[in-house]
Amino acid sequence: MRLWAAQTIFFKSHWRIVSGADIVQMAPLDIPGLLNGITLLPRLINQQLDGLFEQRMANLEKEILCDLQKAMYKNRRDLWFSIFLSTFLVVHTLERDSWNLHAWMSEVHRDGGAIWPLEADPEVYNNHTTHLARLLCAHFKSVCKGSTPFSLDWTCPQTKMLVHDDENTVQFLQGIRELIYEGF
Repeated sequence: MRLWAAQTIFFKSHWRIVSGADIVQMAPLDIPGLLNGITLLPRLINQQLDGLFEQRMANLEKEILCDLQKAMYKNRRDLWFSIFLSTFLVVHTLERDSWNLHAWMSEVHRDGGAIWPLEADPEVYNNHTTHLARLLCAHFKSVCKGSTPFSLDWTCPQTKMLVHDDENTVQFLQGIRELIYEGF
């Protein structure tokens, strides 16, 4: 959840000056769209904060992947649902990274496009992201032997034990299962 939250904040929010913009001679943007009325930070400060934030997300990703690997290797049935949720969230963040990297690949290869700020080409990072997502999905399949929370019968007592008999979780999973198998 920390990685997903960090990425959501990073992609949805822009560094901005809330007060004191006149001190650095910055003014609110007067353009159509979501940035209208926002006073953005000077470019160099913005890029430095982006770099720090991206480094924090990279460290979080390493930490999460290490914890996820440990949980998978424990091969404990009671960790199955936690492994599923963690894998789902990490793969979701990797998908968003991939989406962003595809945008960058288009941007850096067009005439007059922005300059890519990192050492390797965005395609290298995208290939890494794709490989990692495939690896996580393969590990999940081997750990769970093909079972996903939405394919199980949640009225069965043994299945409920997978989520420690938590009735709220069971109701949530049953609701999702009904949407998937009975249609929206």
